[in-house]
Amino acid sequence: MMRDFEIVAASAEGLRADALKSCRKITSAREIPTFGREYPIGLVNAGNANLAELQSYGVFRTRYGLKVAAKDPFAFAPLEAYLPVIAKQYVKPFIVDVPITVSPASRLDSILTAESWRAINEMKIRTSGACNWCGSSFDLQARECWDYQYAENYNRVGQEIEDIQLITGLLTLCKACYAASNVDISSSYRDSAPRHLDRLYQIFRVRTDEERLLYQKIVLFLRSYRTFIDGRGGNNGLYRTWAIDLSRLASFCEDRRLPLTLKRTLKREEGATFHGRIGKGTSRVTILGVSILPTSSGFELRRLS
Repeated sequence: MMRDFEIVAASAEGLRADALKSCRKITSAREIPTFGREYPIGLVNAGNANLAELQSYGVFRTRYGLKVAAKDPFAFAPLEAYLPVIAKQYVKPFIVDVPITVSPASRLDSILTAESWRAINEMKIRTSGACNWCGSSFDLQARECWDYQYAENYNRVGQEIEDIQLITGLLTLCKACYAASNVDISSSYRDSAPRHLDRLYQIFRVRTDEERLLYQKIVLFLRSYRTFIDGRGGNNGLYRTWAIDLSRLASFCEDRRLPLTLKRTLKREEGATFHGRIGKGTSRVTILGVSILPTSSGFELRRLS
């Protein structure tokens, strides 16, 4: 969801961003999108639940995890906490956090070693068991969630300080939902954009043409707002510079004894700032919220004591 500060900024641009904050309810299993699915819906984060109790509500175990038939999930009120978004009775539209080119480090696989990202990915998939959005159990992968803390929102304009991206958690998404979460609608010639947007509209119940147009405008606005200091780029091209706060990820990894190590291609400049190949090019990134320990294999990130 958009933060209140972003809603105010969007409203200043004439977008009714708060119009997408209301809960959307479904009252019949017929309203659950199938996306061509002919299999039951996977439960999410149900690994530690009481299996006997779940089975009393129609849940059954398969080789791909715990499932429930989609015929009428609303008869199973206790399952609400384990249902993916498409089957929940109440949902608020989620404005997708489209990656921004000025912050390539927000794709964690671009800065973490393959071993670290693979361990995090496997742990998240194993814990979730199914796609958080559609309930599929196939082609799963982790996807970062970020909170954006703007310098101007903290009275720091004019100072040599970066905006901050704070990782707030990880989603488990199937291949189709992952692609939709990274939808590129900045160019009208993108053939895949309508398909990805339609998937988002169905999952998050963005139903009317007016709401769908507003949704697209907000996604584009946020991408621009998170890229340029003035929100539009202007004539001077004042790009934002994002630091990333990995404090929550460091805690997640340490609690589960997972490695959290930067790629060796990243070289330390000073303090917590690194430069090197990030994504498709050479870039610089400041990493906050963690202790950075040099090791023989690179730099290990640990939570602050």
